[in-house]
Amino acid sequence: MAKQLELQKHIKSGVEKAVDNYQSENEDIVLLCFPGDELSMGGCMAAGREFFHINSHGDAKPCPFSPYSDINVKDTSLKGSDTFLPVSETAG
Repeated sequence: MAKQLELQKHIKSGVEKAVDNYQSENEDIVLLCFPGDELSMGGCMAAGREFFHINSHGDAKPCPFSPYSDINVKDTSLKGSDTFLPVSETAG
């Protein structure tokens, strides 16, 4: 079943090129593909490695595959947040 959900190589290649092109035109943001960029990033990209995920409802989570969130960006700022302090400190 999972094999049926996997992108075909030519489609995956097209997505990677589109992401690369968009990234090169928008240097002020970082785009990551889930799944896909784990290999180039040295493994899982979850929190603790200066990454976190904000879902469409505004919930900030350590991982896009984790159902846990204790902060919503609609209700609070990430800047100065105790929850994301280590991320904000390392991001400069």
